[in-house]
Amino acid sequence: MDMSTWYLQAGLAAVGGVFSLLWIFLYLKYGSKFKEYIAAVDTSQYLGRSIFFIGYGAVELFHFDLYGERAQAKKKLMAELYETDYVPFHYYTKIAAQFTYVLTLIPLSCLISAISGSVEVAVIGILVAVVFAVYFDEDIKSKVNTRHENMMADYPHMLSKLALLINAGLPLQEALKKTVEGKRGELYDVINDALQAMGNGVPLVVALKEMTDHADIPELKKFGTIVVQNMEKGSAGLGERLLEVSGGVWLERKSYARQMGEAASSKLMIPTMMIFLGILIMVIVPMFTSMNF
Repeated sequence: MDMSTWYLQAGLAAVGGVFSLLWIFLYLKYGSKFKEYIAAVDTSQYLGRSIFFIGYGAVELFHFDLYGERAQAKKKLMAELYETDYVPFHYYTKIAAQFTYVLTLIPLSCLISAISGSVEVAVIGILVAVVFAVYFDEDIKSKVNTRHENMMADYPHMLSKLALLINAGLPLQEALKKTVEGKRGELYDVINDALQAMGNGVPLVVALKEMTDHADIPELKKFGTIVVQNMEKGSAGLGERLLEVSGGVWLERKSYARQMGEAASSKLMIPTMMIFLGILIMVIVPMFTSMNF
């Protein structure tokens, strides 16, 4: 064994040893402290929840800021996916999961790499740990973006129907009920929640604000503003105003659909070119190999 290999193995063993000692310390200190939290973790979202005491303990040990500006921004995003009262728990669990995977995979991969003498094992383990750390943030963003897209797909239909019902003489709350009746989807769910809140005595303005806060979409916020402003004026002209907005929304959706179609076409060009090059190589290579120079 040359000296460079020995130093590499010693370094990996040292890193793995330090992280392993930290893991053991967290186990001894927090191994039985977070049982209720761990029991509430959704196994469909997280793997290995039984060792999440590592992450929960690390958050507590390192005094990780769960209430700073960055944390609040993440919680605001997660508020679109979870009930408001449970958002802090879900955020806490996300951070705990990230700590758990990083603090488990790094020492394990470093020790295996030191024993086997293969640095690739450590590199792969660290990369997997980083992927796990980043994945949960990106997964939340992806779910929120998908939710927004689904809501905006239903928004023009909802707006048109609501405007027609109001112009037909129905009060706003009754028109909203008729609009969402028998409908399924994220947009209709948040409207149903607002209607339920109104039925429980929550003022219209408050219910609409809660609705737009739970779905952070500019178009929906604009809808809430228009409704509140017109209701303050006695709701005269609300139907006409909503029809006007609906027309603009339909045009925006057509433009968006066209842009998505163009983007999809450009993306298809890449695999098409790859297939073409593959066929070209399959044809040209045998031609050249059969030639005598």
